[in-house]
Amino acid sequence: MRRPLDKLRIAVIGQCHGEIERVYNRILKYEQRHRRRVHLLLFCGSFLAARNRTDLLQVHRPDRYTSKQSFYKFYKSEIRPKMPAIVIGGSHEASNYLFEMYWGGFIAPMIYYLGSSGCVQFGNLRIAGVGGMYNPVQYDRGYHEAFPLSKSDVKDFPATRHYEVSKGLALSGKIDLFMSYEWPSAIIGCIEEKEAVFQHRPSLGAKAEANKLGNPHFDQLLHKHKPAFWVSGAFHTRARGCYMHDDGEQTIFHSLPKVEKQEDSFEIIEVPFSGDPVLRYDPEWLAILRLTTPLLSSKKINCPRITDDQLNPDLIRQEVENIHEEFDGDFRIPLVCDKTVMPYKTIQHMRLTLPTKRRALWEQLKLELLPQTASLLARLNVDDPFSDKRDITNVTPRPVKQSIPSEPLFDNMGPAPPPPLAELVPDVDPEIPLQYRSATPMDAKKLEELKKKYVQRPGGMMNALLDWDEAMTHNDSEF
Repeated sequence: MRRPLDKLRIAVIGQCHGEIERVYNRILKYEQRHRRRVHLLLFCGSFLAARNRTDLLQVHRPDRYTSKQSFYKFYKSEIRPKMPAIVIGGSHEASNYLFEMYWGGFIAPMIYYLGSSGCVQFGNLRIAGVGGMYNPVQYDRGYHEAFPLSKSDVKDFPATRHYEVSKGLALSGKIDLFMSYEWPSAIIGCIEEKEAVFQHRPSLGAKAEANKLGNPHFDQLLHKHKPAFWVSGAFHTRARGCYMHDDGEQTIFHSLPKVEKQEDSFEIIEVPFSGDPVLRYDPEWLAILRLTTPLLSSKKINCPRITDDQLNPDLIRQEVENIHEEFDGDFRIPLVCDKTVMPYKTIQHMRLTLPTKRRALWEQLKLELLPQTASLLARLNVDDPFSDKRDITNVTPRPVKQSIPSEPLFDNMGPAPPPPLAELVPDVDPEIPLQYRSATPMDAKKLEELKKKYVQRPGGMMNALLDWDEAMTHNDSEF
């Protein structure tokens, strides 16, 4: 018979950027080295849950750093973790997949996404969180972006909206642990060894001096809930602090570095524990979701914030009672992961697809209503506020481009007298025969490179010039 847990060991991880397998391997090494089991993992943003190449197109990240990593192995159950994990969003995410899970859900077996904001129970622990980066321009806007996301929207979409902070402020009772991607601004003055942290990341010091470091709206959550622990994953640096509240309570703050080659890129937290180590919905949070989901907006304009009348405590308490009856007291989260797309195959190349094929993949992307999301909305008896995003697409037809130049480069109907030099390309190398010259203006440096590369082979220079003409005529720089 298994002995009940009296102490929970939690591993807090910063930005892993899709390197999930590396994280679990390090946790396994920690367990073997210290002979201590880790019971729960917390990922504090930039998790990057990309299932396939299409998901990678919705990630804000330079192509040279974009690869499939290892999340797909967990999605397709090739790797089955033994311990549960809770994830929040950051600045580098597969935004389409996480937005399909806006209210939370299992993005892979044993890996639970908390939602854009959320609160769950794990035994006697109450864990809440708000994901996303802080962008003051986006904060008051609705979820206006159309899918598939354009290049500019991919960058801005992961921003935190005011709805998520308002829902977090509506919670009552004790929060044991709070997760966020951005730091609360109020925590900056309590960071230990601040000079060393700012020396490691000079940009943080400049932002702190300008009062632009962290999310100032998180201060309200910090002051109201006074969690025992607050963990964050932004800024790629390790930082620790202790925030003292006016009534003498304290909040231990941890910021974790990016998962790299260091074996100790995570933090172990031990907390007293009782109950079953099972993820459960928080009844009060479900009541808040029922009241706020109809208030969500898809407009780009600054939307009115949720008022106290719309989320007053009496109204929430009434909904909590209703939810207890409807759920019959069973708030266990179903261990269901909806596999609705074809994931990577292990043998596929690690890099993103070529730009020439990227457009076709982008046009295939649609925002789906996942079965577990639809089930939760049905149990809450609320309509999907983002149904318009699922019915329309951001893809517009592109004009068909000619595959050959509109004018021939030379006359194939018979020999023609050579044109005068004035009509030829400027800076034409006289060593190149006339029949090998292009009628398209060409960069002299590029022409020299092509000549060195191809002039050794018969017909090689002509092929190179034709390729250059096509590149000059068809410039697919957008995708």
